[in-house]
Amino acid sequence: MAETTKEIPQVSETGLGLLGMEEVRTSELVRRVSEGFPYDVIESFRENVGLSTGEVAHLVGINPRTLSRRKREGVLHADESDRVLRLSRVYERALGLFGGDPDKTRHWLSTPKVALGGKSPLDYSRVDVGAQEVVDLIGRIEHGIPS
Repeated sequence: MAETTKEIPQVSETGLGLLGMEEVRTSELVRRVSEGFPYDVIESFRENVGLSTGEVAHLVGINPRTLSRRKREGVLHADESDRVLRLSRVYERALGLFGGDPDKTRHWLSTPKVALGGKSPLDYSRVDVGAQEVVDLIGRIEHGIPS
């Protein structure tokens, strides 16, 4: 029996592909984040990376009840949009590291790393400075620098 895998959107630096959004100029992205992304970006991200709604809520720091309310409202707040974009950006960089393989990416992101103080890249990415360190770690790995 042939195994089917979900096609992951093309990997980019912005993180927009996994959110189901088209690439836009930085000024437009800033405007969209400031206004709040439509709730659908959560669903697109969740489906594209294979995480549950609860896992996504935890990783972006949104209480599940609040996320349910955002679903009814149809829009995320600016700070929530920013955190979703950050998580998507990290996830897309990791997908690039593993040639678009979602299983290897998910495993790497959820496994604790010595270079991150024994935390997983997903947990480390819950704050901006941690997400940047994960992106830097991915860059070092891509360039063959021991990490």
